[in-house]
Amino acid sequence: MDQFDKYLKDKLENAEVPFNEQHWKEFQKSLAKQTRLKRLRKIGIAAAVTVVIATSVFMYVKNNFNETSIDEHNEQKAELVLNENNNNALKAEQVESAGEKVNKEESTENKKLVFATENTKENVQQTELTEQNIPENTENKTTENIINSSSEDNNDLTEKTQEKEAEKEESSKNSLYLKALNTLSVEVSNYNTCAGTPVQVKLINPENLPLKDIEWTFGDGHTAKGEKSTHVYKFSGEYQVLCVVNNNFEEPVKIQAKNKIVVNKLPHAEIVYQNMWEQYDNNKLFYPYTKFKIKTIDAEPIALHWNLGNGKSLNGESVSTIYEEKKTYNVKLLITDVNGCSNTIETEVYNNEGFDILAPNAFTPNNDGNNDTFYPKAIKEFNVPCDITIKDISGKIVFNGTQDNCEWNGTYMNTGSPLPKGVYIYTVTTTDVEGKKHQFAGKVNLLR
Repeated sequence: MDQFDKYLKDKLENAEVPFNEQHWKEFQKSLAKQTRLKRLRKIGIAAAVTVVIATSVFMYVKNNFNETSIDEHNEQKAELVLNENNNNALKAEQVESAGEKVNKEESTENKKLVFATENTKENVQQTELTEQNIPENTENKTTENIINSSSEDNNDLTEKTQEKEAEKEESSKNSLYLKALNTLSVEVSNYNTCAGTPVQVKLINPENLPLKDIEWTFGDGHTAKGEKSTHVYKFSGEYQVLCVVNNNFEEPVKIQAKNKIVVNKLPHAEIVYQNMWEQYDNNKLFYPYTKFKIKTIDAEPIALHWNLGNGKSLNGESVSTIYEEKKTYNVKLLITDVNGCSNTIETEVYNNEGFDILAPNAFTPNNDGNNDTFYPKAIKEFNVPCDITIKDISGKIVFNGTQDNCEWNGTYMNTGSPLPKGVYIYTVTTTDVEGKKHQFAGKVNLLR
């Protein structure tokens, strides 16, 4: 029997109050009720503390899985602190329980049960704390540690999330790089072309990859951007087209066209011309032609097309035409070679002689020896073969002449009676050096 039990026994033996069984039962019921309430309250507090500690321990173990265990020296020190705290707590509980037993005159057996229950719960708490190696000095310190641990956990979680997002982005970038490397190709409209002809290039993206920053190099120092482009090569040669896709890859994806582009030079030629009449005393009625020919050419032509500037177009290496008016004509020669390349050569031609019979617009057949007949001057001067027909205003033929007789004297058929004055219509047909006929028509006024 310890001192406390002895003390209670003495008090009870010396008490003068007569024993009342009914009062004692009511006292036991009240004591049992208060004991249950106190027990439930402490169990609730213990459960709450246990949940907080368990949560903290779970987060701690989760985030420090790969860390090394606490140093043995710190562990022993923590155990000493825990034991000391346990002893202090037990002493405080014993003093508190003793006071309550004295004031309320509780029974010895019930108070021992309370002490046993409290000690057991405290020992369970301390055992759990010791097993998890978490030093707990005070409730405030525990809360502070939980908050700090939660903050560190959030920071670690944020960093890990960022790392995972970065890894995911890098993985996606690498996947896109490999797809781009294996699926992209370059399409060229024409691998054999001519200088000055537009060439279309296009990046073929069969999987519709999200591409950006696409740049083309055409091999002649020029570049362009975009999924497709058009380029004109000014000079002949062979050129390699390259498409570069950057997309923030560590190394850009480079796609070459499957073949080099062959650019052929444009054909060029030198053309010359000659006015035939200039060699024959300017007799343009008989030698009316301006002749053209190619002097030099640096390609094998398959087509030569002339635009002579007077509405006439001819084909061939040499052509000729008649320029009727005195003026400058712009002549063009379109050359197409065996490579399909075309080029236009231009030159100017000045026609210094009109193609005309030089017919008078009036005459006076009065036998005064001055302008008595109608006779085109050019035909008379160059003795050009001709046929002439003259009609009156009603359309009646009044004169027909040939090479030997192309001069009209104003009478009917040059032998009849004189015709009345008025306007008459003439038609003159000449023959040139090549046997081609040329017709001239006009009006002449017969004056009396």
